Formats: sequence, C-alpha cells, structure tokens
Amino acid sequence: MKITVTRIMLVTAVVLSVASGCGENSGSGAAPDWTAVANSPLAKNEAARAEFAEAEKSMLNASHIMIAHTNADYKEDAITRSEGDALALALEIAKKAQAPDADFAALARKYSDASDADEGGRMGSFAPSNMSTYISDAVRRLAIGEVSDPVQSEYGFHILKRHR
Repeated sequence: MKITVTRIMLVTAVVLSVASGCGENSGSGAAPDWTAVANSPLAKNEAARAEFAEAEKSMLNASHIMIAHTNADYKEDAITRSEGDALALALEIAKKAQAPDADFAALARKYSDASDADEGGRMGSFAPSNMSTYISDAVRRLAIGEVSDPVQSEYGFHILKRHR
C-alpha cells in the first residue's frame, strides 16, 4: 500500500490526540491506550478508506454501444430489427469502433439503443457483480482502451470499450 503524507499525518494526529488526553491513561504519563487509537473515528475512517481502495481495484469502467433486437429483454417499442439484423449492424459498428481513429462516444450517440447513448455510452465505474455476467466478463478480458467484438447479452448485442 502506498503511504502518503496525508495518511502519516492522520495516524500521527490520532496517536497524539489519544496520548495527550483522549485515552484512559490521559495525564498519568502512561503509554497511550492503543485500543482507543484503533477505535477512534479517524482510524476507522482510514480503515474504511483502505477497504474502499481495495474494493476499487476490482471495479471496471467501460462504455458500450447496445444494439437491441425484437428477441431481447430490452422492450422498446421502437425496436423492430431481428436478431440477425442486430448482429450484422453490431459487427459493422464494431469494425468502425476498432479503427485507430474511431470516436467511440460519437458512434454510441449515433447507433446505441441504450439509455446512456447521449453520454457516449458511458457506463461509468461498476463492480463486476453489479453488471450482466456477459458484460463484466467481456470487459475484464479487454485491455484498457481496447474495443470488443459484439457481445450478446439478454438486452441485445454490445460493443464494449474498457477505460479501466
């Protein structure tokens, strides 16, 4: 774990506050009450930050272009394309998105049927367990900046780009 000046200052502040009067042994000249140090709000916040930092390592961040079809669970009345037509379109878009000069966000705004299309298909950061297994597994396999071939989920076909 990377130790920062802020963390060192935080721990020092907790130790000094307990040693100088917040603990059971205050004023007695005895050693600080380390139980009080460990249970102090500042220490608990530091522990929570460390726990969050560890959980954040497993988080994924991606964008997608979703191409829905009539057989998908995505029930938008405007969707009339068949599964085969959706796959053909997804393959065409994936080829464009994988080009070195591609603007993935612009392609998402133009083609995606997902509600986040206006935001360039940004799904943001998510825990793998909070996303469709098809999507999280595919994003994990991508290198950062890489764009996938079409991935089928219960909602249709997705072209994915991993950001983190």
